Amino acid sequence: MSESTTKVIENVRKPIYATVGVSDAAVQAVSDIAVKVRERAERANGEVSGRVEEARTRLSTLTADVQEQFESLRERLSELQSSLPDDVAELRSKLTADEIKKLADEYRTVAVDRYAEYAQRGEGTVERLRTRPAYTTTVARTEEALGKVSERTRTVGEQAAKIVERFAGRVEETADTVADKIEV
Repeated sequence: MSESTTKVIENVRKPIYATVGVSDAAVQAVSDIAVKVRERAERANGEVSGRVEEARTRLSTLTADVQEQFESLRERLSELQSSLPDDVAELRSKLTADEIKKLADEYRTVAVDRYAEYAQRGEGTVERLRTRPAYTTTVARTEEALGKVSERTRTVGEQAAKIVERFAGRVEETADTVADKIEV
């Protein structure tokens, strides 16, 4: 394999591994969520009666609670409105171009690290998949199919060469005959 081919393969390998790693992480996350949901459903099944009674109690005091929370929120909103201009001025003074650049660099570093983690995870996943019998069976079938295609291509090429050779001989004979008739 040439050096340029090796370099191209290396440049393509990491993004593919990263994609596989992200997919593997997503599958694992969904699997974990399904397990947690199942566990919660089982626990909740036994707790339903207690919660129904609790809901009835809370419903009876709901109006008073809502009114109290509404008043509390109104007070907090007034306080926030008065402090908002001060907060905006403070943010403007804190966020200089250098600080924004520093934050961007930190986010870039985190993104590059995540990418490398996913690529490593993807590589492990690919290696794990390669050890499964289905993979080896698929590779064997693919190699067999490629061998048949190669053999058939070679056969067709040989037949085409014979036909061209036959026609070339006939064309040469015909050209000689025509040349002889023209000279006469």
